[in-house]
Amino acid sequence: MTNKIKLSAFLAALCLVPTISAKNMFADVQVSDIETGAQSSWIRKNQHTPRYPLALAQSGITGCAVFSVNVTESGESDEIKLVAASTKTKLPREAKKLVKKMRWMAASKDSARQAETKKVRLDFCITGNSQQAVIQACKKQSQQLCGEA
Repeated sequence: MTNKIKLSAFLAALCLVPTISAKNMFADVQVSDIETGAQSSWIRKNQHTPRYPLALAQSGITGCAVFSVNVTESGESDEIKLVAASTKTKLPREAKKLVKKMRWMAASKDSARQAETKKVRLDFCITGNSQQAVIQACKKQSQQLCGEA
């Protein structure tokens, strides 16, 4: 009887393991600063592409999210609010984690260090073609509307 329970538990656990494809997948995150019309006194310190969140990649989730971010006098992201998202799944939550990590620096040496509200858009793309193809697809996606909050 104990062996039947162990076997049943093993088979049930086996069904929960996601199927892994041998096919290569390529992912990209495109970060865009949305101009609000006024001269900005802050720019993102790290201009590199953030890592695609594992939770999104494992689920194959793609899409976009736009956030309103208050940049403090010390250049940290504060009061992050979702403005729009293409999906209400895990994407907004994972995107917000990336925005929280953003650090900002003065746009010029003459810029006054004062709090400012900025809009930031993150696009998440996955394709099986190539890294160059996913970058192009993400740039194209970033030109389209990004849903509603």
